Amino acid sequence: EALALLNNASTLERLHLKAKFAWRSGNWVAARDAYRGLSEQGAFAEDGKNEAALEAQAALAVRWAVSAAMLGAEDELAMIGQRFEGKAKDPKLASALAMLTTPTRPRGEAIAAARAAIAGLDTVTKNIGAYQAAQRRSDTSAKSG
Repeated sequence: EALALLNNASTLERLHLKAKFAWRSGNWVAARDAYRGLSEQGAFAEDGKNEAALEAQAALAVRWAVSAAMLGAEDELAMIGQRFEGKAKDPKLASALAMLTTPTRPRGEAIAAARAAIAGLDTVTKNIGAYQAAQRRSDTSAKSG
């Protein structure tokens, strides 16, 4: 079933699935690469996105930062911090992102705090899928209209 999903998925959907599977399996290199790919494909663009979509992006940014932190990618963490500073409205996400991307924080402590914040994101993750489905429907109706 997963292979069928991948074969019929757009590039963004493939990257989301790759990131999700890599994250769950603890494959930090693949997860970081997938989040980078999402960034390059415009998944983190803010144009025309509602608050729920922006919060979903913040959740993805925290996961990206955790994967970069697990690999010791300090330059990438700094870039993520600059890019997403102040954009997460959820206090747990904002705190986790700040902790991960602040160079003076002990990495182990920051990773543990971020993982704890992410543990409560199951509903946010489900909302990402719902948002993406709604976005695809609106994109399709806009193109056909």
